[in-house]
Amino acid sequence: MTLFKVNSGASLKITNATLNVPHIVPPPPPPDFYILSSSYDTETIFTGSGQANARFGTSAKALAADEGIYCLFGEPAYDGSEGSDEGRVFLYLSNSSGVTSEIFSPTDISASDQFGASVDMVSASNGLYIAISSPGKVVGADSSRGHVYLYLKDSGGTNLVSTQAGLLQLSEFGSNTTQTTYEGIMGTSLALGGNNNLFMSCFDYRYPSSFNGAIRLFESASGGVTELDTITAGASGEGWGRSNSMISASDGLYLAVGTDGLYDTPVSNCGRGSLVRWQSSGSYTLDDLQPDQILSGSDAFGMCNPNLLSGSDGINVMMGGQTTDFGTSPLGVGRAYLFLSNSSGLTQKSAFTSSDNSTNTQRFGYWLDIISGSDQPLMTFVTSRQDAPGTSDNPGMISIYQTSSNISTFDYLTSSQHGVSINDEDFTRVSAVRSGNSIYIVGAAWKYDSPNTNSGRGYLYKWDLVVSGS
Repeated sequence: MTLFKVNSGASLKITNATLNVPHIVPPPPPPDFYILSSSYDTETIFTGSGQANARFGTSAKALAADEGIYCLFGEPAYDGSEGSDEGRVFLYLSNSSGVTSEIFSPTDISASDQFGASVDMVSASNGLYIAISSPGKVVGADSSRGHVYLYLKDSGGTNLVSTQAGLLQLSEFGSNTTQTTYEGIMGTSLALGGNNNLFMSCFDYRYPSSFNGAIRLFESASGGVTELDTITAGASGEGWGRSNSMISASDGLYLAVGTDGLYDTPVSNCGRGSLVRWQSSGSYTLDDLQPDQILSGSDAFGMCNPNLLSGSDGINVMMGGQTTDFGTSPLGVGRAYLFLSNSSGLTQKSAFTSSDNSTNTQRFGYWLDIISGSDQPLMTFVTSRQDAPGTSDNPGMISIYQTSSNISTFDYLTSSQHGVSINDEDFTRVSAVRSGNSIYIVGAAWKYDSPNTNSGRGYLYKWDLVVSGS
């Protein structure tokens, strides 16, 4: 087991956790089938500023690079020299040499900017691109019009590439935290495309009108940053695009899109998720991601942080609804789904439900991620906003699912394992990457109460993969 040197802004502890007994016992996996080891190897803890109500970990992202594992955390309610809720962002690099950190705060930061409400990053041949939203930014006389900042980190340092703004007052560009009280739905995403060009998608709440919501798509190339398109689909007040995730494939850009869950077809607030395939300006297709089971009123399907992955079988899309219950009891427990899009069409591949669905405060299906490797099946990650099995403290939790021809369920990382002030911790942010024969998982609890109330906390877990039967 390796001990890491930890610099300012991070602490480290080594711990072990027992993998819970699967709820479904699958048939034996095929030979040379990678699975998670029985316990994680290391747990690195990130504390941010530690300021009360700073909400460190409202947004979170992991990325594997040659130099190590990057962990990006937003702290949008940080009170700085310019006033309350100006926000800031922490970037950590963890490797065999230890943990180093860098803080992002733009020169034009102001009170109520909420810088760090949404973050994303991607590694390119010329460095690390980082996008950070500031949805509360005042532009001219327009309150909460919002900015999204794009940075490039390379051997020469970290520099601002461009700043983009929302179109209208209350656009809350790039995120939607004003309305959702720092719930941290990720409205900004990055993807690399052909010729190593960078694409950036950003949520604009006010476009085209009445808070319908839209996604504005940008491209960064050698000639600079240009706006390519505005993708619309939302109904009045739906907030379409409030969360989105994007990847580049051989036949275009794909975006998984979530909403406020207010879509009213076929019934009030049943919600919807969307899959967009964009090919060129004005040329895109949009499919609704709907569960096989018919949605009911107030299911709010699509009120989540979705994710997607390009695989050999097509485009895999994770979408959930944190109050989806199809009108059955208990109400509001939440669901998560894996969809597959390919030449055969769009189908529901798997459905995920919580192991503990006895309460309507569970909100399972809030944040989702999906990863795979050439020698392992899909691994999906689903968070529950509040309850963890066997507790009433609402700490939040992450569940891992491993899928192939069968579905085996492994629950782990209930925040009660962290042992301090777990009530209402909201341990729900998740981002996972694979590096070598290990899975690295970033988790964040934006309402963690140590050292101060709602100061927040982030975690990096290293979980080794082992060959089945070895």
